[in-house]
Amino acid sequence: MQKPPKLYHRTRSSLAKSLPTMLLLAGLCRPGFPQILPFEHYSIKDGLASNWITSIFQDSRGHLWMGGDEGVSVYDGVNFKNYGVADGLPVSHVWRVYESRRSPGTMWIGTHRHGAVKFAQGKFTLLPMRPQPTKFAAPKTSH
Repeated sequence: MQKPPKLYHRTRSSLAKSLPTMLLLAGLCRPGFPQILPFEHYSIKDGLASNWITSIFQDSRGHLWMGGDEGVSVYDGVNFKNYGVADGLPVSHVWRVYESRRSPGTMWIGTHRHGAVKFAQGKFTLLPMRPQPTKFAAPKTSH
């Protein structure tokens, strides 16, 4: 009977040595059980300003800011604080809420047809917008 070539013998020996490592890695890489995260549904019954939400943002303090068609709601994990036109928003319809990177705690709020609003130290400040160009009208000619 003929002996197998040494290359085959070395490969077989290397495989036998690395098999436990490969099995361990395969066990670590297997798909695990899916993680189930808690999820709460909130509505106007819980204190939210509106059930129609267009933007959700978590600020640096962990508060959730939610913009919608009735202004902005801020959730601290226990209570909602709602801000609307009566509080200084120029319009109740909010499209986007975002926190300033340069000044944590300062929020930028994108509103419907009134542009950006800055919320800092409990006060809303409307940022001036450039005038919108008027529609092109053909020059009048006299006959």
